[in-house]
Amino acid sequence: MKKLRIVVTSTRPTRIGGRLGQWVADQISPEEWDVELLDLGALDLPMLDEDDVPRLGNYTRPHTLAWAKTVSEADALIILTPEYNASFTAPLKNAIDTLFAEWNEKPIGVIGYGWGGGARATAALSPVLKNVQADERGVVHVHFNKDIDPAGEVLSDELAGKVQELAAKLV
Repeated sequence: MKKLRIVVTSTRPTRIGGRLGQWVADQISPEEWDVELLDLGALDLPMLDEDDVPRLGNYTRPHTLAWAKTVSEADALIILTPEYNASFTAPLKNAIDTLFAEWNEKPIGVIGYGWGGGARATAALSPVLKNVQADERGVVHVHFNKDIDPAGEVLSDELAGKVQELAAKLV
């Protein structure tokens, strides 16, 4: 069975990312995917602290080795990011920058959320994913008060279909 990992990128104490991430996971077919949530707030992934540049892959720190293994073993990922100050989260940037080869050709779907559907966050994320040679296959924008309420309660019946379409693009 293929492994799909959903990366929750907000680390704010009052975030809705975990709740929304679980809802996204529940929309994915268990017959097609082994789904697991990866919470950047729970990972021990400090700011870039390897002695060598990630492109060389000479990881030595246990947390970097664990993160590299997690990303490498996933067949695909969905990155769930809120929009903070017209971009994606700092923990997500760090998680991407910590590795390099593990992202190469990795199928990735992106779900942005916020008042503007996370559109500026997903737009800022695309060139970063391209630079690490990830294979971004689709984006879903989730709007507060249209698709979800600010507490993360899903309001839109169409959202499940969009998430399922995104997952299908990752196969």
